[in-house]
Formats: sequence, C-alpha cells, structure tokens
Amino acid sequence: MQEREKKAFYLTVKGQKTVVSEEVYRAYVRPIRAEQQRERREKRCIIEKVINGKVKLVRCYGKCSACDKVKRDNSSFKFSFELMLDNGFDIPDTTVNIEENFIKTETIESLRKAITKLKPKQQKIVKMVYFDNLSQVETAKRLGISKVTVNKYLSRIFIYIKSFLIN
Repeated sequence: MQEREKKAFYLTVKGQKTVVSEEVYRAYVRPIRAEQQRERREKRCIIEKVINGKVKLVRCYGKCSACDKVKRDNSSFKFSFELMLDNGFDIPDTTVNIEENFIKTETIESLRKAITKLKPKQQKIVKMVYFDNLSQVETAKRLGISKVTVNKYLSRIFIYIKSFLIN
C-alpha cells in the first residue's frame, strides 16, 4: 500500500506563514469552525416537534425559502419613528428616548412571561445564575447536580426563550 503524501499545515503569525503540526493546526482551527457552525445553526428557525409523544423544541433543517414562518416575518409591518417624524409627528422632549423605553419594557415583559412558563427547576436555575449572580459551578453545587447539567438546562432555556420571543 502506498503511503499518503504528508500535507503541510500553516498558521499565519504576525503576517508570516508558519509551518505547524497537524495537531497544532487542528487545535487552532477547531474553535473557529465550532463558532462558524454555531452561527449557521442559530440562523435556523426553532420549531415544535412531537418526539415520542412529547412536544420538543428543535431546529428546523428544511428549506428556508419554502418556510411559512420566513414569509410571515418578511411581510410583517415595520414600525419606525423615523417614518413618523417624516410624516410630521414631533417628539417634544428629545432627552427621553421613547422608542428605547418602549422596547425595553416590552422585552422585559416578554422575558417575564417566558420565564413563568418554564418548569420550576428551570426557573430556579435562571434565578440563581442571572438574578443572584451565581456561577454555574455554584448553582450546580447548591442544586446537587453537575455543572454540565446546569449548562444543558441553560442551553435549553435559551432555545425556549428565543422561540418564545420570536413567536
């Protein structure tokens, strides 16, 4: 059997190409590719799917061009204060940003609603990590679970809240 020709691996350091081993190259590239993959995955819709009789939130891998959700989002009415100002609406006090305050209030209210729909254990984890400012490790110790479990809970919570806010 013929031996495969060894491939050279390069990294650019201070503008110069440097030859590195395959292990070093892969260790350097792995987090970059993982981040690119995460960004591609986040662009996908989150849909409800029935799996083993339970409704679960999963990412959609269908064609986005054929998706009703995309068509609905693109045709939705866009509210703009700039458009209102162009049409003669005047805001008397420019030090108060009404649009920002409105968006903040609506976002906070939507987050509150989403959190109340979580399971009690999920609510507890959100409270400990984001309101009590405990680390994931401290939260895990207090609940008697592993840090990995806390991290998995938070990932699922983020997916749920994101889908709740989108819908």
